[in-house]
Amino acid sequence: MNYWQLTLKEGSGPGENDIHSLGNLSVDDLFNLRTKPGNHLVFMPNLQDGMSRDLYDRDLCNRLIKDFCLPRFFFHHMGYDANGFFGSVEVPFHTHNNRGHKGCGTFSRFLSKHLHSRSANSTEYTWHYVGLSTLWLNHSDIGRESELEHGTSPPSSSETHIMLCFDLDKTIVEGFLQAFDEADIVSSQKEPFYQLKVALGVIVERFEEDLNSFQPFVRRIEKERYEYLKVMERSVRGGPDVERFTPFERYATLYDVSRHVLHVAEMLGSATNSLASIMREHEIWTRALQAPPILPNNTASALRLYSNILLNLKLQADGFVARMENETKCASELVALFTGAASLDTLQQTLKMTRDELRGVQFELVRQKRMFEFKNDPED
Repeated sequence: MNYWQLTLKEGSGPGENDIHSLGNLSVDDLFNLRTKPGNHLVFMPNLQDGMSRDLYDRDLCNRLIKDFCLPRFFFHHMGYDANGFFGSVEVPFHTHNNRGHKGCGTFSRFLSKHLHSRSANSTEYTWHYVGLSTLWLNHSDIGRESELEHGTSPPSSSETHIMLCFDLDKTIVEGFLQAFDEADIVSSQKEPFYQLKVALGVIVERFEEDLNSFQPFVRRIEKERYEYLKVMERSVRGGPDVERFTPFERYATLYDVSRHVLHVAEMLGSATNSLASIMREHEIWTRALQAPPILPNNTASALRLYSNILLNLKLQADGFVARMENETKCASELVALFTGAASLDTLQQTLKMTRDELRGVQFELVRQKRMFEFKNDPED
């Protein structure tokens, strides 16, 4: 297994995830990997940051689109900021007499969110982006055609596997390195999705860990519910804890966590759709590599890709709706709390004023009574 990092300009490697033990690649070296049999894992500079800094210029993007079979939207907002998608494409080769099957390219995106329990009411979070491009090339097919036409032989090692990794943070980079070190490279033969399979093991673990980061927040809210009800009861009765009851802070925390829970559910839905698409495409490619070969249809693959994207966008739209309903409900509850608190305060003020007025009336009545008794006293 060969590990690389692409350097576009000085200091433009994978950024904070720069791993100095990796081999450095120039742009020309990157594209030359296509002719070198073996397994290659390449960590690319951050895509969104690189686009804004013109590290990914038009020429580089066009070469990646052409040689690694990436869709053009991969380098636009639709690609690098997506919740998720997956697509695959056949890489054909043409000779003087025939058209054959050269290889397979795939491209995918995954996104997850991790909450941090740094304080009692903190909902700070970190995004985990994963962008992947795999390329599998079967040189033996080309070699056989070349041997027939020109009398040459195919290379001794007949397959090239390349995975380009975009926007990974340090933990995912380390996970990829460990997973590929432990993987059985022999099983990569005749398996276009081999590198994607290894990477998905790390990605699924990342999703599981990120989802579990929500558990402390949810459990804390559940555990605090009964305590808050007791404090509320004492507050209403005018007990000693009246100043401790802060419903606004609790509601704000509850609805903020709900917002993140809705978002992670949306992203898991997108990842599930993408994985289902990967399974369908893998089945198609498995059949294609069996004899007699039935080559995948790129038009059908493109249609499945766009269907996958639209399903994930629908999940994102549903997530927006749920999050707006969550915010609306939050606002409604806070208004009700505010109105109730204001009404209670008004009632308490009214009762206080009424008590004061009644005391004043009582005092006046007592005074008038004493004056009346004094005037009607016979001794006077």
